[in-house]
Formats: sequence, structure tokens, C-alpha cells
Amino acid sequence: MAVLTRLPAAPASSDPPARPDPPRTIFLQPIAQPGLIRDLRVLLAGCQLEKTAWIHHKFSEHAVGLVVSGRGTYQVDDGPVQPVEPGCIFSVYPGPTFHYGPFEGTSWAEYHFGLGGPGFPRILEHGWFPRDGLVRQLVNLPPLIEGIRELMRVTRRGGPGDADRSVMMAERLYVEMYYSQARLRETHTPSLTMAGVLDYCREHLAEAIDFETLAKAQAVSYSSLRQAMKRLTGMGPAHYLAHLRCKAACELLSDTDLSIKEIGARVGIGDPYTFSRLFKRHIGLSPQHFRERAAPWAP
Repeated sequence: MAVLTRLPAAPASSDPPARPDPPRTIFLQPIAQPGLIRDLRVLLAGCQLEKTAWIHHKFSEHAVGLVVSGRGTYQVDDGPVQPVEPGCIFSVYPGPTFHYGPFEGTSWAEYHFGLGGPGFPRILEHGWFPRDGLVRQLVNLPPLIEGIRELMRVTRRGGPGDADRSVMMAERLYVEMYYSQARLRETHTPSLTMAGVLDYCREHLAEAIDFETLAKAQAVSYSSLRQAMKRLTGMGPAHYLAHLRCKAACELLSDTDLSIKEIGARVGIGDPYTFSRLFKRHIGLSPQHFRERAAPWAP
């Protein structure tokens, strides 16, 4: 079940403001004047230059987002929480649940477009559309931004030949994004050591985890461990562990009739007051209010 998670506010950004295009997304209906390309069509094209809302959603289409200012995070299902910065692209596609958006109290500027149809598998075969759930950093952004703006203009116009033009433009954008990828940053391809730390936290979230001991076991200092976790998840060790515990508590509150005290103990927070305080901080509701919303039938 997708849960709205409150993330820490980001530090003030010095990013230059994006050009003042009005926010819009064009969701295309079957084109009245179809072109010669029948196996592909542009499904949407748009921009949102002051995006503040968080997304927790399963998608039925393939689409890519390009963030040009602001910062936040992106997560696929229960995978690692990855940082999103200016110049990053991320994708959504059928199957998993996606959780992404700017840091709480901030916004980001995003351009996005999607291409679909029976011919889309060849886009996947070429590797032009990323379906691995990773955030990627791009270089040479201005041509990409202008390309999406032009795609928006053509799809909005919808005249003779524009169906074909829009498909070819979207294909070219996928190709340009593919070849504009900077070297994947270390924070997006965690080492086995850090992946092991995050897995350990998920598997032992109900236990008392000594992160200094865990750092020594990974042959790194606690400071290095903390910095690496901060880069990967946006949270320090204690905050990340509390976040995992609260997510686990959400499932128990929704799916069981255990008391709130029992649930707190099961996720490793034995004191009911501490559990309620942490749960409200991370989820935004008290455990009782969350249960009432998630399962109105519960006593």
C-alpha cells in the first residue's frame, strides 16, 4: 500500500529559475489526423515548473521526467530512495509503485513526455527507455529542454503530419537522453557494502541496530556510513531506521487488529508514546487516525 511519507526539508537551493513556461500537460486522445506511423504515438507531453505534490502511483504508460531545478527523491516500490537533482531524469512504467517528488516545503521544475503503442518494445530493446528504476544525470540540457518544448508545441497543434512529427521527435528525445547520460554517480550505484547495510536495516528493523558496530563490520567509519546513507536515502541512519519501522507499522495497522502498543513493539519501538510520536513525524498522522483512514471497519 502506498503511504505518504514526510521527508526532511531540503536546504535552500541556489539553482537559477527555469524559463517561465506555464505549467501544462497534454494528454492526447486518438489523433483526428493520424499519420503514416501507426505503431507508436505520443501519449503525453508537458511541464510543471513549480511541482510541489508527492506522487505515489502505479502507471499504465511509459513516461520519462526531466528535472531542471529543485531537489527531491525517487523510489520504486521498496527499493532505495534516490536523490533527484537538477539535470536528472527518472522514468515511470507499468508494474511497480513509484514514489517521488520534491523535498517537503519546496518545489521542482519538471518536463515530461511519454510514447506508447505496439511498437514501443523496440524502444525498450534499444535501451533508450530506462526501466531499471535508476535516476540518471544528464549533460547538455538546453537542447533536451527545447526538444520537449517543441514536442509540446507540435502535439498541441495536431495538424496534418503532426502525429508523425511528434513520434519522430519523441524517439529522437529518447536517443538524445540515452547518449546524454553522464557517468552514473556512485550514489546511484551503491556498492555491495552499502546495499548490504540497507538490506540489513530492512531485515532487522525490529531489532536494536548499533550503526557504529555495523560501520566497523563494513570496514568504514560511522561518519562515512552516515554520509553514504544520507546520499542514498536522504536520511541519516537513525532517521532511516525509524522510517522503515513506520512503514512496517502502516501495514500492520491496515491489515491486522493488533493494538497500537503491540504494533509498536513488533516494529522495534516498545514505548507507546515514542512510537506514536515517531509515527506522526514520519507519516503525518497518529497511528489511530491512520488506522481509521486505512481501515474504517477497525474498532
